Amino acid sequence: MVAADYGRGQRSAGDQVADGAPGSAVVAFGGKVRSLRGDRSVRDFAKELGVSHGYLSDVEHGKTKPGRLLVQRIEAICGTDGALLEVYRDSLDEWDARKQAMAERRREIARQERDRLESGQSRQLRPVRSGEADGTDQQQDRYAGRAALEVRAGDRSLAGERDTNRREAVKAGVSGLLALGAVRAKQLLHWAEISNVGPLTLADYGETVAWLSEHSTVLPISKLVEIAEPQAAAVAERLFDGHHTGEQRAHLEQLTGQFAYLQGRFAFSLGNYMAAQPHLLLARHFGKLHSNHLLLASVADIESTIAFYRGQYQKSLQLAQEARQWATPHTQARLLVDEAKAYGGLGPKFRKELRDTLDQAERLLPDVLMFEPGAASPFGSEMFLYHAGTACVRAGDERAAELAGNAIRGYEALEARSDPRASYANLAAARLDLAIALVQSKRPDPKEAARLAVQALSMPREFHKDQVKRRLNELLGLLLAVPAWRNLPMVKELVEMARTYRPLALPAPPPRPPLSPR
Repeated sequence: MVAADYGRGQRSAGDQVADGAPGSAVVAFGGKVRSLRGDRSVRDFAKELGVSHGYLSDVEHGKTKPGRLLVQRIEAICGTDGALLEVYRDSLDEWDARKQAMAERRREIARQERDRLESGQSRQLRPVRSGEADGTDQQQDRYAGRAALEVRAGDRSLAGERDTNRREAVKAGVSGLLALGAVRAKQLLHWAEISNVGPLTLADYGETVAWLSEHSTVLPISKLVEIAEPQAAAVAERLFDGHHTGEQRAHLEQLTGQFAYLQGRFAFSLGNYMAAQPHLLLARHFGKLHSNHLLLASVADIESTIAFYRGQYQKSLQLAQEARQWATPHTQARLLVDEAKAYGGLGPKFRKELRDTLDQAERLLPDVLMFEPGAASPFGSEMFLYHAGTACVRAGDERAAELAGNAIRGYEALEARSDPRASYANLAAARLDLAIALVQSKRPDPKEAARLAVQALSMPREFHKDQVKRRLNELLGLLLAVPAWRNLPMVKELVEMARTYRPLALPAPPPRPPLSPR
């Protein structure tokens, strides 16, 4: 029915859903949320819920599918005794129908495109000139040029080459997908100020962004990358191609920035900072373009952390301090802890600044912990303790062992109740922080340090991360530097386990050509 009606310009209910028109149950849910908000402004209520006001507004107007955690939070604050959750369950069927209708519509568009190709009708893409009217809300192209040429129906060679590259990347596994994504991010950066228009409804991509954000710490990086890469590629193709309105283009650009942040974060977790950089630059570009402070602060957090792990402590501090202008209740404590870690790296002479910054960060820990789509994970007390422990380890502060120990207990509690904020990597890193603190203390305990490290490494291969590997190498350097400790049975066991701890890595870059003589 959808396919038949599409060609005649008739609109089915599924098409209306795919175009973004919410159904009755979705409208009822949004109205219920608005009524519960009462006299409170969207901004005030969103702050109380721990989400952005734009996200809450989209939920109220049926533009965004809310997560169950948000619904439960509203229930808890407003005391609806399950009434809102009941309306929410009714709306889920409409969201599913919308998703299916959107998929059907995309298949129909693809079928029509294939029919045009087979009949020899080439589609000519060209910029819409200023003042030109064609009956749609089209705007001056931002992504035309080379990108538009690539998607000409008559030029199938480049499209075929992209498909071949993508297939080869899939064969290479997660490493190939990360490399392919980094190349595309560079292309997007190059063409970010050139234009293009095209039709699209993007709610399903937004759901993918939200899902990746909520599972970013509890699933293997390989699975996250395998889901993120094809979705990000699809959004990029839509951005390069098609006829969409200005509002849809803005949505596309926001999604591109969110996917880029997530992919940069995944590459950082594997220690591939070169692959992370173009993604983070792209996310920063679209964050600034749309004044998305949550995205900008999340990008700055990763960039500051990369500088920290590279030993560039002044740069790490500068990036975190510059990001204060974008701080939100979701990110302000996180950015302050980034500053504290940089002070820790700068040494004991900055101990006062470290402690003052940690005290300020602890006071600003958010009261409500929510996953924001395409942004940094919620910064709860366990994550504060973990990063504070890292900062104190760097500075040689005596509080390091206490903070790391409390972080371990916090993450163990999250893991025991299968909380989505649990993290194998953060728990392992906290154990290694405590191990390093024990070795550096006035009364070193190498046996307990090695035992903690062995426990930290006891995780599946797919959860290995670069941050843990770096701390492990630092601990091994301390343990093996003392001859009396090298032959301890627990230290020997740790050395053997360390040999098998290897995060996923991208292929080595090709050798550089020799410099030609002048």
